[in-house]
Amino acid sequence: MNFKLRPYQEECVQKGLEILTDERGRREVIVAATSSGKSLIIGEIAKRLPEGKVLVLSPNVEILEQNLSKINSFGVFPSVYSASANKRETEEKLIYGTPKSITYEVFKELDIKYVIVDECDFSSKPNSEMVTLLKKLKVNSVLGLTGSAIYMENTIDGSVPRIMTQVKNAFFTDICKVVDINFMVANSFWSDIQYYDVFDASKQEILKLNKSGSEFLEESQKSFYEACDLKNKIVNFLSRLPEGEDALVFVPDIFSAEELQKEIPNSVLVHSKMNKKLRKEYVEGFKNNTYRVMINVGTLLVGFDKDTMTNIVDASASNSIRIYIQKIGRIVRKHKDKKLGRIIDFAGNYQRHGHVHDLNYDYIEGYGWGLFRGDVLITDVPLNSGKVFTKEYLRNGGKVKLEYAFGEHNKGDCKLPFGAYKNRTVKELYYRKRHYLKYLYDSGFTHEDKELERQINSIFKT
Repeated sequence: MNFKLRPYQEECVQKGLEILTDERGRREVIVAATSSGKSLIIGEIAKRLPEGKVLVLSPNVEILEQNLSKINSFGVFPSVYSASANKRETEEKLIYGTPKSITYEVFKELDIKYVIVDECDFSSKPNSEMVTLLKKLKVNSVLGLTGSAIYMENTIDGSVPRIMTQVKNAFFTDICKVVDINFMVANSFWSDIQYYDVFDASKQEILKLNKSGSEFLEESQKSFYEACDLKNKIVNFLSRLPEGEDALVFVPDIFSAEELQKEIPNSVLVHSKMNKKLRKEYVEGFKNNTYRVMINVGTLLVGFDKDTMTNIVDASASNSIRIYIQKIGRIVRKHKDKKLGRIIDFAGNYQRHGHVHDLNYDYIEGYGWGLFRGDVLITDVPLNSGKVFTKEYLRNGGKVKLEYAFGEHNKGDCKLPFGAYKNRTVKELYYRKRHYLKYLYDSGFTHEDKELERQINSIFKT
């Protein structure tokens, strides 16, 4: 490779070499935001490692092909060992593969010495296919790379974002280097972005969370889309795009996407259920400007890049900070012909999650790694709890506690008069089935027993 590494990329390479050559065995993660050059970092690590083949595992063939395209653009041409890609190449020192193809026997036959897991947040949850494979292979040290080191975990408090190295039975045990959004923005490595918040807040109540609080129910997303007349609003916006500008459009379901596409000239639709060959053809057509608009349902959140893309139209509401980061990441790459990227937010995601520029990872002594929005902790705090924990609070030894005190203001003694938990008190359900109380609250629970209603509401109302 003839590319000169940026200083932070060189630091990532050095960290990767340190981990992979450590005979004591380490499983650590480099967190590197979109456009930080993960493919370049991986290629340089492989180049500098001592003798021995390097296996880069991607969670699926789509991400493998996307990452392969990127590393090829740097003049690096690895072997590919993946049945899904119809390739079983073994000649090069650097080999890209997928978990289903790399069996124990294949691994030994290839004589792999080093393993790197790309997009490791996708694939390394405890007991996942990738983790089962890596444990069976008994690799000494493993390096992971990701742009978003977060898992969503369901608890009695609802859905909670967690740092991936801090969940129970985590395969990767620590974060060794962070190149986060905050850093990329501060050093002008990201394109400028501009939000247009056109969310109809009066329709917010249509969106209903699932029982864990992790995401909005699909039917409620469809209802919101229709109630806000988003098809016509999107068509109107796209009809006024300046000559030469394109757009990636997120919508909540396939039917809505199909109806929208009928109204938009020179557009294509991609979704996870369509023929993979056709989807690839459409994506490539959008990248090379054959198509001006690409409508997307539940895909293209990781690995898809088009440096010149100027607009994201977001009409798909999400309660997930992880999905939000991935969406915005599609428009942040710099290009000499692009002044800035625009996010047209019809879905309220900006109001829910804030500006991505404010997101940062930080290590707090006595607490550990956390994802923060400015100074406020996001990870370890249940979604929609309304609780606020600051960096200063954590540095001073504060703990993340979410207990709601029952007292004179709320005795919690009302009994549920219906359902599977009939005759259980609010207090008992809070400690044993809190997710159910949260589900009732999120559903707009009302009852003729107003004290019961009050007791449930007072727990969650901020």
